[in-house]
Amino acid sequence: MTMDSSERPEADQPSRPQNPRAYYQPILALDTRIVTGYEVLGRDCGASGARSLGAYFSHPGVSEKAKRELDAFIREQAVREHGRLGRTEKLFINLQPGWLSGGSSGSVDSSVLPMLKLLEQCKVDPSLICIEVTEEDFDGEIECLVGAVREFRRAGCSIAVDDVGSQFSNLDRIAHIQPDMLKVDMNMVSRSAHHEGFHGVLRSLSAIADGIGASLLMEGVETRQDLQRAISAGARYVQGYLFSGAEAAFGSRDRYKRLLDSELLDTKRKQAGEESGRWRQAEELAREAERLLRDSGGEGGEEAFLAPLLRKLDAGCMRAYLCRSDGIQLSANYQRTEGGWIREEHYRGSDWSWRPYFVYSSVELLSGRRFAISRPYTDLDRGGRVRTVSVPAGPDMFLLVDVREDELG
Repeated sequence: MTMDSSERPEADQPSRPQNPRAYYQPILALDTRIVTGYEVLGRDCGASGARSLGAYFSHPGVSEKAKRELDAFIREQAVREHGRLGRTEKLFINLQPGWLSGGSSGSVDSSVLPMLKLLEQCKVDPSLICIEVTEEDFDGEIECLVGAVREFRRAGCSIAVDDVGSQFSNLDRIAHIQPDMLKVDMNMVSRSAHHEGFHGVLRSLSAIADGIGASLLMEGVETRQDLQRAISAGARYVQGYLFSGAEAAFGSRDRYKRLLDSELLDTKRKQAGEESGRWRQAEELAREAERLLRDSGGEGGEEAFLAPLLRKLDAGCMRAYLCRSDGIQLSANYQRTEGGWIREEHYRGSDWSWRPYFVYSSVELLSGRRFAISRPYTDLDRGGRVRTVSVPAGPDMFLLVDVREDELG
């Protein structure tokens, strides 16, 4: 990639770069904890240091021809250096969709073949190249873009979609390209910590990646808190100034291993502690349900079972009800309010088998498990993240308790 996503174009016409060079920002894999690749970025190197080329590439006054020529120059420099040194890390190279699809010519050959020939000349294995397609406005033929991607993939390159979620993401394009990787800016992850809307979008991106078999790369990781959020969001790869900015040369692959080992261990301990707390709470709920069943002898219906149970539920428990194993609700909803529990009869007879967690939970309970805990989801009535704890409550009957995620455990 020859342009930092964080850079903005300058107001004045930028001067033509005098000494453009390829710089490299490391990308780390959380599974191996080593540098797995480098994103190629452009810098203009002079007496005052290395200056980003973001303003030049973004400026509307610079012709597309000039941008393409400079981009190709930096790209060639990076590939030649990679081949000369015999590096085994991946090179992440950004190509705009308009360029990748051949622009106005519509010719795939005009963008793909020179790149593949360069790899051959420099004896660089195409499997060490990841082509990043940016999430920019694109009004070209999607067939040309897909054709170019297909040629790169056929040669052995991997494909990433860059800046996912930074604008109105083109899900249609992602579906057509079927990338190996989705790059998400940490700005999305940081906002998700305080804004339910961004949290929901981030979960959706994670689900999309999982659904198409792609890995998540979180870029813009600047603090340890960013790294922990990236890990919790399901990132496999991370990139950002916490580790390094763009540098003029490749570095040691394991130079950040100690940092990653430490943060992964802290995150695992935190998550394990939270999950253990959830299991303890679910275990207590199961024991209480078993005691009530014994005391009532299965007689008295929902009142005999639920009424004493509600008095013992923690403050985080917001809803309780009884269902058959096929998902049909047998009782009213018992909903917690500021004034206490209220009874909502209109939910009786509802079918909850459509909920993603229900079938899995019912199979676990019917197989002899004492309880089941759903994955977190957003409550449709009250908003906020909840989990549903399910426990057996008699023959072909389950007790379901919805618990706020921040209170469970």
